[in-house]
Amino acid sequence: MRNPPEDHYLAVWIWPRALPLGEIFGAEWHGREVRARFLTLASQWHARHPAPSSGTVPGRPQPGQWMWHPPAHCIYDCHTYEGPDDDWLEVTIRMENADYSPGQCRISAALAVACKCDGGHGQHTIVETQWRSGGPSAALDALTTVLRSTDQWLSGSREPGWWRRHAGLD
Repeated sequence: MRNPPEDHYLAVWIWPRALPLGEIFGAEWHGREVRARFLTLASQWHARHPAPSSGTVPGRPQPGQWMWHPPAHCIYDCHTYEGPDDDWLEVTIRMENADYSPGQCRISAALAVACKCDGGHGQHTIVETQWRSGGPSAALDALTTVLRSTDQWLSGSREPGWWRRHAGLD
């Protein structure tokens, strides 16, 4: 992840099968069917977005791991597509508790490119989608929709320069 949240240092990389979904999102997430469906979606996400061929780097996540942020009751993952001249495109998915609505979950995705402005913002978000749902079934339906959105975005191009031109950032 190129531009993690400020409190990213509190998060840990973890395999999806080890995520304590019940602790993160509530007791309804302890069911075997819920876990199986989540793991299927996580596997599909990684199958569609292969890891870079450069291999694993010590201290960095291994392909297939997600970031778990315990204090924020949040999990997220991203795929970065490198371009020439230190340019990059990043697709991020995120699931988190909606603190103001018990039992609600926010599921979102964003596609961003590297910032090349003089001010150096870090990144520019080109497109994003966000859903809020109650209960694991609805949340996993929303995650399915979010993952389809990322597929549609990337069917246009996985090249950062293409997205930069598309958004008028050149």
